[in-house]
Amino acid sequence: MRLLLVEDNPGDLRFIREMLAETRDLVFELETRDSLAAARERLQQGSIDLVLLDLGLPDSRGFDTFVETLSAAPEVPIVVLTGLYDEELAVKAVAEGAQDYLVKGQFDRSLLVRAIRYARERKRIERALQESEERYRMLADSAQDFIYIVNRARRIEYVNPCAAAELGCEPGDIIGRPLAELFPGQDAEPQFRHFEQVFQTGQPRRLQYSVRFPRRELWLDTWLVPVKTRQGQVHTVLAIAKDITDSALARERRLTDAALNHGDAIVIVLDPQNRIVRCNRNCERRIGCLSPEIEGQEIGPRFLRPEEWRQLQPQLAAIRRKNSGTPPFSSGGEEAGVTPPVSSWTCNPVSDEQGRLEYIIVTGSDENDSR
Repeated sequence: MRLLLVEDNPGDLRFIREMLAETRDLVFELETRDSLAAARERLQQGSIDLVLLDLGLPDSRGFDTFVETLSAAPEVPIVVLTGLYDEELAVKAVAEGAQDYLVKGQFDRSLLVRAIRYARERKRIERALQESEERYRMLADSAQDFIYIVNRARRIEYVNPCAAAELGCEPGDIIGRPLAELFPGQDAEPQFRHFEQVFQTGQPRRLQYSVRFPRRELWLDTWLVPVKTRQGQVHTVLAIAKDITDSALARERRLTDAALNHGDAIVIVLDPQNRIVRCNRNCERRIGCLSPEIEGQEIGPRFLRPEEWRQLQPQLAAIRRKNSGTPPFSSGGEEAGVTPPVSSWTCNPVSDEQGRLEYIIVTGSDENDSR
């Protein structure tokens, strides 16, 4: 194992060289440098397995010595050597990427060798985790699903480009922002509640819901997966959401079709301008046209008996004014050579989330049949 000892004190240098020479179970090839500049130059040449670094050098002192050494060879493990009164700096260096530290005058050969061994192993594990994380990040970044990570502060730690694009921004614009900002408007509160349950229970959850993004509304099939510490505490939640809008809309259409075509009633769905959005099969049979053929056309005498249309007009106008349902009314008796009348009609409004009229459901039924 090739070590680089960066130390300007001759006594400390000799002490460490003697301890390493006494080691029998590991063979060390020791190189020494007495300044930061010389150490950086040697590191850039490569072939160093570990650095023993004194933080107090002629051309650099303190934490900056570690930073400059690490930047010269980030892949090489570093064990910091520090004086008794600089231990706080050594701890800071470990927090920022050093593998270990030793306080001068307080370690022997056994502690030195153990620190070297552990430092190499920790660096190996760190590299393996980093490579694994990079592979998973590459997969997440290229995925067409929405993937994001939320921490215990309920802020976004990661979001992939697919999810960021749906929000109309770059991933870097979202990271660090509160979870509530990821979901627009009133969609935020339900999402916050689902994440809270995963943080509290530690159990994954699967849910399907619709979310209004800036450009469109999507149905998402989402897994919320807790990511736990070794002690079993949930520190982040991974969310993987798949766009199922097409299948959800198809399922919604099937359910709507089943509801529209249940029973003997005639059902016509209108927009606020009295244009036909769709109608059920009973209506198709009555007027002799399929629903797609009449969609967008204004309802009127072509589809209703004249007296039906005369009575229905003021009811539709009232709906638009008051946005409330109307009581059923009778359309009168049957005329010769005319489509049998519908005896009773009801009109009911369907409002959007802002309370504005979106659709009018017109339902007709034959009271004679009900009797």
